[in-house]
Amino acid sequence: MNRTDVTAVEELLEHAGWLRQLAAHLVQGPHDADDLTQEVWRATLAARPAHVTAPRAWLAGAVRNVG
Repeated sequence: MNRTDVTAVEELLEHAGWLRQLAAHLVQGPHDADDLTQEVWRATLAARPAHVTAPRAWLAGAVRNVG
C-alpha cells in the first residue's frame, strides 16, 4: 500500500462511527452490524482506493457491495 492509498483509507476511517450506524440500521442486531462493518473495512483494504472525494458515499457503496 502506498502513501496515497493510506491517505484514502485514513479519510474513510474518519467516518467509522457513521459506517457503524449505517450498518446497524441495515441489519438485525449488534453482532450482524459489527460483522458488516468489518467486512466493509476488509473490502476497503482490498480495494486500495487511491482517492475518495465523497467518503460516506464511497462507504455506502461498499456496504451495498458487501451486503
